[in-house]
Amino acid sequence: MVTFKPWMRAELARRHQLIVPTGQALYRFVGFPVSIQAGVGQWQVATSFDVSPFAAYYGFDAHRWTQVIRRRRMTPPYPTPQYRRLVLNRLYPLGMLPSLLPSYCYLTLPALWGIHVHPFMFQTVLYLNRRDCPNDSVSWSIQKTCRQFELTPTSDFLEAFEVQWRQLLNVFDVTEAVRDWHVPKTLDTALLHDFRYFQGFQRFIAKSYTN
Repeated sequence: MVTFKPWMRAELARRHQLIVPTGQALYRFVGFPVSIQAGVGQWQVATSFDVSPFAAYYGFDAHRWTQVIRRRRMTPPYPTPQYRRLVLNRLYPLGMLPSLLPSYCYLTLPALWGIHVHPFMFQTVLYLNRRDCPNDSVSWSIQKTCRQFELTPTSDFLEAFEVQWRQLLNVFDVTEAVRDWHVPKTLDTALLHDFRYFQGFQRFIAKSYTN
């Protein structure tokens, strides 16, 4: 975790990058700011001023996506205290299994690729928050999810993620009422839905890159 000094925060806000002189070299912060005061990343020698200063922690690999989802469904994450608290302890009272979550939890949005929480985990917890408190605004549900992961999100992230989440629902013609989302009954059905939804998700990603 890198703590930003006041002048560093101003530089990030003004230029969307942070380069500092150290000795005879310039160093660029490569990572992702998780709040206005800190970021997760590292300092690297600045050899070019033309590259993006932010490196995503997760990316979208269309070739590997179906394999990743299949592995995730067949072998859910190790039940760490955080996973047990945020996911398992909330799923089981509903009679739901981690392997049978709605496919929308696995269609990870570009806004999530830069934070250090795995996108699948973030969207699963967001789904459960929306399910538990359907009358909350989408914005508050996202902020609540960030707080549960001890993230202090930037306003840019909140806005970008909410827009992308709503766009994703629009692509598949589903509502924000997540209780109405289809929940697979079997693993085979879940994997079939994953494959079908993935085709629409690819178009969504392609459109995101061209905007």
